[in-house]
Amino acid sequence: MDAFNLNADKVRKVMEEIGWMGIFWKNVRICIQKRSVPDRGEYVLQIYSIGPVPISVDQQAGFPRYFFDLNNLIAELRAWLEKREASCAQG
Repeated sequence: MDAFNLNADKVRKVMEEIGWMGIFWKNVRICIQKRSVPDRGEYVLQIYSIGPVPISVDQQAGFPRYFFDLNNLIAELRAWLEKREASCAQG
């Protein structure tokens, strides 16, 4: 599944079935998980580098991130990926 084609209905369906979703995009692994204790948010988004540059994830990227709303999670994920892709294209 492409991270840019995510929508809340697809993610909710997977969450109901297995509780988490994994996506590979370029050289990052994206994991969305429903939390059992939603004190910081109902969902946690984690992104890991799995390959060499151009797209790397470091401590400054601020992962994991917690969200109460799945639509907000998807919007923030898309924005983060678009920014990373654009910055990598510039060199």
